[in-house]
Amino acid sequence: MTNELEEMKKCFLNHLSSAFQQSTFAHQDTAKNHSNGVFRVHRERSVIVTMIFENDSKLLEMLNKQCVQFFTQNSTQKPSELLAGYCNFLLKKSKHKISEQELDAALNQVLCLYEFLEDKDLFEKLYRKMLAHRLVNGMSSGKEAEFIMVEKMRLKLEFRYVSKLHRMLKLQQCVEIFEQFHNTTYHKRKLHWLHNSHSRGEILSNCFKKPYCFKATTLQMTVLLLFNSMDSYSIGGLAELTKLGINSLLQVLESLIKAKIFITGNGEKAADLNNDSVICLLKEYDNGRLHVNIASPIK
Repeated sequence: MTNELEEMKKCFLNHLSSAFQQSTFAHQDTAKNHSNGVFRVHRERSVIVTMIFENDSKLLEMLNKQCVQFFTQNSTQKPSELLAGYCNFLLKKSKHKISEQELDAALNQVLCLYEFLEDKDLFEKLYRKMLAHRLVNGMSSGKEAEFIMVEKMRLKLEFRYVSKLHRMLKLQQCVEIFEQFHNTTYHKRKLHWLHNSHSRGEILSNCFKKPYCFKATTLQMTVLLLFNSMDSYSIGGLAELTKLGINSLLQVLESLIKAKIFITGNGEKAADLNNDSVICLLKEYDNGRLHVNIASPIK
């Protein structure tokens, strides 16, 4: 009986390769159809492994590995990029609606294949970026589907990463509540959200000879407000406090140095700055205008 079972397993593995090949050939017209075809084979063969082979761990591993292999076949993209893109396809608005059962099964398959990705960090980075894009641009198919995916991720991914995704969804709920309040309170006003480097604000200064009012981006304001506590910081310290990426932070600092509000501790040029470089507030700052526009968008 044992030998017969082993023969059945070999036949099943040969059948897997053939089934995936047929699927990728039949659905190679678009990335969406290709992904759906591969996942359909994975879903149907998973049932066979579960019911006939009693969840044999080696067969499940081979099934998942072959699924990843054929999922990325004939593609210039990395497996992590393709899988994140497939998640985006499942969770963004579309003319073709997916049933709750189909969505649930597809998301389970995604997380199953996630374990076999070599570059999990890339998948997480892309998924977070695509989630932000869906939420900011109103492209999400629905908050329930987004929350379901995040809850499923709790079982597979690090708690800190999943918590960030959860906070993003909670923040979006707060945005929706505010929009409802604004629209019912101010009927003749139209609400526009300005994201990233497009946001502006005014910040008052009392540390110079004159009381200036600076019109700055939110990122510039984030850095400027830290100088309420100290007159100088290392770039590494600013990066830790603001949580800004080093490229974005350097662009902000360069704009404030160009505006002659900051100077470098050792007279370095902007191109030579590093984590140990010290940024100082120029208390001798002087301008003929009291209202100064220093806003400089991040590229």
